[in-house]
Amino acid sequence: AAATRSPWCGPRPGGAAPCPIPSDICGHPTDKGPRLVLWEKVQACEQKMSSCNSLLTTPDYVILHGDPETKHNFLLVPSCRITGIECPFIWGSTAYKGYWYDAWEQAQPGGAAPVKYPSIGLGINSAHERQQDQLHIHMAGILSRVQGQLNKHEKARDITSDRKKWPDQVVPVEGLDAKGKPATRYYRAVIFSTAELRENLFKGLGDYVPEAGLHKADQMLVVTPRSKGGFYVLNSDPSVKGGGTGTADFLLVHA
Repeated sequence: AAATRSPWCGPRPGGAAPCPIPSDICGHPTDKGPRLVLWEKVQACEQKMSSCNSLLTTPDYVILHGDPETKHNFLLVPSCRITGIECPFIWGSTAYKGYWYDAWEQAQPGGAAPVKYPSIGLGINSAHERQQDQLHIHMAGILSRVQGQLNKHEKARDITSDRKKWPDQVVPVEGLDAKGKPATRYYRAVIFSTAELRENLFKGLGDYVPEAGLHKADQMLVVTPRSKGGFYVLNSDPSVKGGGTGTADFLLVHA
């Protein structure tokens, strides 16, 4: 019954995907505060208020500039009230499944937020590493050194497209820390086809990496294109052997 009383949860008009029923873990539509700025921006756009400054507004998400505002720093933010990666609803079969593929499409030339950088990276941070408590996918540049390293791991057969091997395909990737110094972290890596990216990536992570599903709040994800087609998908958390991380910031370039 609760899902039918609120326009922010359950079935929605216009063909939009359903939203989670409000809860402490997924959030309430009335949530406010300094960590809910993105949620306030989404509401302004979905309600067609004059304060909306989106690059694109759809029934399922809004595309916004990131902070700082650059030509390679954009965000895809769901129109549902969803705190972040810890919300169990987005790991299920009824959530909108196109967040990641749509972020990729909108980051292309001709999209709402074309990322002007040699290579593109999409990323989401863990609950402990993010600054805003509304789910958002970063559409940004990715360090030039990253894809070359992943390509070498693939040639060494340390990365494959076999999702059943995803939990065990742990590879080191050197990025940069907050001070711009080289820093290596370890990631569970797998190859997705373009068609597979159209699926619900959160659900796929839970289905094939049980450890991630058990500790949803700790997870991060990065998606970046592969030279032979498709995408490398990286997942990590602080428990990953060798030294994992809950943030995409070692690999992405925003400023």
